[in-house]
Amino acid sequence: MALTDTWLRANSGKARSAVEEVSDRDSLSVRVSPKGKVVFQLRYRYDGRLQRLDLGSYPGLGLKAARDEAQRLKGQLEQGHDPRVVRALEKQAILKADSIESLFRQWYEVYCKKNKKGHHDVLRSFELHVFPRIGALPADKVTLHEWLDLLEKQAEARPGIADRILTNAKQMLKWGVKRRLIPANPLVEINAREDLQIKKVAGSRSLSNDEIVRVWRAIDRSRIAMKNKLFLKLCLIVEFRRSLTLEGQFSAANNNDQTFCLSVRVRSHVAFRGLEETIRTVHHRGFRLSSPDLQGGGWRYGFRATDLK
Repeated sequence: MALTDTWLRANSGKARSAVEEVSDRDSLSVRVSPKGKVVFQLRYRYDGRLQRLDLGSYPGLGLKAARDEAQRLKGQLEQGHDPRVVRALEKQAILKADSIESLFRQWYEVYCKKNKKGHHDVLRSFELHVFPRIGALPADKVTLHEWLDLLEKQAEARPGIADRILTNAKQMLKWGVKRRLIPANPLVEINAREDLQIKKVAGSRSLSNDEIVRVWRAIDRSRIAMKNKLFLKLCLIVEFRRSLTLEGQFSAANNNDQTFCLSVRVRSHVAFRGLEETIRTVHHRGFRLSSPDLQGGGWRYGFRATDLK
C-alpha cells in the first residue's frame, strides 16, 4: 500500500513487538522499530547488489520530502552514481563548507594583506560587526537578505564602517566565486549610495609640512614632463581650494624659454586674493599674473611660469 501522513502519524512512536516494514511507491519504504521509530529507506540495486539507504526519520523528514529525495537519488542512480556515495559526498561538502569567517580569513591572507594598506582596519571591522552575526554561517548559504540586514543596520549607525564592510565583502565574495569556493556573489549589484544611502564626505586631513617637502622633492626627481611638474607644484601651492577650479592644461607659449600658461577659474575675489597672497608668500621666481577676464559668471586668471623650483 502507498504510505499516507495519517498512517505515519498513527504509527510514529507507537511500540510494537517486532520490526515492521511498509512499502511506498518508487522504491521508497519505511522501517518501524519496536519502539515506534519510523525511518524512510530507499531500496535500489547497484552493481548487481540490492542496497538499502536510510533517508531520514519521521517526522523530521515528511512524506513529501522523502518521496522527492527518493526521486532525486534515483535520478543519480540512472546516471551511474551510487546514491549512498552521493549522500556521503554531500555530507562531506556540508561539513567542509567554508563559513563567512573562514572565507574572509583565506581572502585576507592571500589578497587583502598584500594589497591594502588599511588591511588591519578591514580585519577589525569584520571581527566586530560581521563575524558575531554571520561569521559561523556557510558562505554559500548566506542570502542577500541576511547581508542587507547587517549592512543597513550598520549604515544607520556607522555609515563609514558599513561602506568598508560592503566594499570588502564584495571583493571577498568575488574572490571566492573565482576559486569555486562559493557558487555566487549575492552582493554583486549592491551599491553603497543607492542601496544603503551612504553619502561619502570628503575628509579634513591635509598634508603635513614634512609630507609637502617629500612630495615636492619627488616631483623634482620625477621624469614627467615639465608642464606636469608645474601643474603638480601649483596644486600644492593652491591646496585644491574648493573655490578654485583648474581648467585645461599647460601649453607652451614659447618653446625657447619654456614658458607655460595655466587658466585658473576663481569663483570669488576673496579666493583670488588668497591665491595671489599664497603665490607671493611662497615667492617662486617666474610667476607673472595677467589681467582678469569675466567669462561665464567666473573670473579667469592666467599664470605664466618660466621657472618653478
